[in-house]
Amino acid sequence: MITFSPILRVIILSLCLLVAFMPLNANALQDSVASYIPKSLAINLSSRGYGIEAGFKLKSISYLGFRFNTNYFTFKKSYKIEMDKGTSVDIFPNIKTFVISGLVDYYPFKKRIFRVTGGLSFDAIQNYQVAFNTSSGLNLGGLLIASDDFGNINFGMKWNALRPYMGFGFGRAVMKKRFGFGFDMGIAYMGSPRLKLIYEGFLETTTIDDEMNKIEANMKGYSYYPYLSFQLRHNIYPIKK
Repeated sequence: MITFSPILRVIILSLCLLVAFMPLNANALQDSVASYIPKSLAINLSSRGYGIEAGFKLKSISYLGFRFNTNYFTFKKSYKIEMDKGTSVDIFPNIKTFVISGLVDYYPFKKRIFRVTGGLSFDAIQNYQVAFNTSSGLNLGGLLIASDDFGNINFGMKWNALRPYMGFGFGRAVMKKRFGFGFDMGIAYMGSPRLKLIYEGFLETTTIDDEMNKIEANMKGYSYYPYLSFQLRHNIYPIKK
């Protein structure tokens, strides 16, 4: 079986997205080379994190726009939850994502402000993990669990790396003015989540493995990710007067 490194997979996906955006009619082919040069760049702040976005447009197809963006997010702030009798649980989240997306915008109205968007994203990095331990031990309503007996618990979750997207928004992929704003709202389909639990300590005496299978089955419906995005866009070419 041929395997590819994550970086190579990102490159292959990027090439596939560019090929998918290739124009199909004769007029569009005339300006296809120039169309793959970004016409605008944007700072992108979204529910998937922050990143950059490039806007493309074909001269001969004014009702379509194309965008290629990246989003990055990380969170590693630890927390301490106080329990009974001065005991506590320490929580160590480790969340990190890096997403690459290709989007096609359809502008149904003449002013080309409102857009309907479809696309595909790829999670090049997808890490949703949280670890639990306690340095004080636990007192759970009279049930005492020493720190060594509690052990360590590591919980992880993962969805599909490839995620189709549908939504709508406002703003041109390539503006007439030097600066512009954009907004997107939609849903990405992630597939069913897959859970993983690694532990040592008191959980070894429980039926947690059977319960995890039930939890994973009950979470099959958590397959859609709401997407909100705001862009500050800059036209990188001089404005023609």
